[in-house]
Amino acid sequence: MQRDFHGTRAWVAIFFILGAFTATLTHHLIVAGITPGLDFASFYAAGTLYHRHGGAELYDRSLQESTLKALHVHHPDLYYVHPPFEMLAFAPLAWLPLNTAYALWTAFNFITLLASAAMLLRMFPLGPRWYLAVICFLSLPVLHGLGEGEDSCILLLSVCACYLLMQRLRPLAAGVALALMAIKFHYLIILAVLLFIAGKYRVLKGLVIGLIGLIVLSIAFVGVHGISDYIRFLRTFNANGLVPMSLQYFPNVRGFFHRLGWGQIPTLVTSAAMVVAAGYAMRRSKDNVLSFSLCITTALVASPYGHIADAALLVFPLLVAFQNAARSLLATAAMVIIIPFVIMLSGSYQWNLCFLVFFLFLAVLFRECIRQPSAAVAAQAPGVTTV
Repeated sequence: MQRDFHGTRAWVAIFFILGAFTATLTHHLIVAGITPGLDFASFYAAGTLYHRHGGAELYDRSLQESTLKALHVHHPDLYYVHPPFEMLAFAPLAWLPLNTAYALWTAFNFITLLASAAMLLRMFPLGPRWYLAVICFLSLPVLHGLGEGEDSCILLLSVCACYLLMQRLRPLAAGVALALMAIKFHYLIILAVLLFIAGKYRVLKGLVIGLIGLIVLSIAFVGVHGISDYIRFLRTFNANGLVPMSLQYFPNVRGFFHRLGWGQIPTLVTSAAMVVAAGYAMRRSKDNVLSFSLCITTALVASPYGHIADAALLVFPLLVAFQNAARSLLATAAMVIIIPFVIMLSGSYQWNLCFLVFFLFLAVLFRECIRQPSAAVAAQAPGVTTV
């Protein structure tokens, strides 16, 4: 009962504090007449383009630029590069005025975060340290995602729902839930590889089922030709100007090495080594929740692309670390990562430096996974199941 009380207190605190931030920000942007969140502006522009020209022209660069200009959004590297199935959300929103659509989308993201918080607090109760969960949900990646109108909150919801269903011995449904990660499939590819190495074949079967459904939905929006246009658009992504200008802001291996002036080969080798090492650790580990946390962190750090808001995925492994108070090194590493998570509010684009902290956390997770399981772990602590 005590744990339930602390979890409820944490959720209520997240609801009121995050809700106040969301309402204040949205009201300020609308009243001030400022074009809300650049990222959401690209989503809204894509929905508008879809209504005007149809799905076949959704990934036409010139049409995307002209649509953004019509919304008075001028940004040199802003393109809609997300999968076609996201039109399920953005096409209806594009019928509304921009500010109204932004308010509704922000409310949706807020509800998504509340759902994620409820699942995490249920799976990983923190007891008297409930305030650590509040800190995580008020971190820069979460607030940045809300302010910019990003869709990164869905990523966190996807991994939370996936593990909750794994915990309840429903691996097929867990895989379907994980398919939502396809909105940023560069993370999902790494997750799928690691889950395959770890032998989570039933989860992967559910993932395939979910992906097939999303592919069918995408074809319904843009047609088969539109899918090929999307693939072609992604292949020429570097030439479109987005990656060269944004690469230095990636909070991962690629962004960090770019800051150092290193080329692609060291990045590829390091990222591949991280995935291989994480797969090895997951195969050895008897603690599923630590393995899944390592999987999420590796996907974030080793991905070829990244965004500040996507680091909200770290809320999951951080709460896992805080719950495992017996592992002092893991809890200490979690406390260390909280500092850049929160303090970097004044310098959001220094996240390449935070990569070093992320890497430290990843290394500690790796160490904990490959250690011989203690009797307590072997007895399966709360939140640890075998799927």
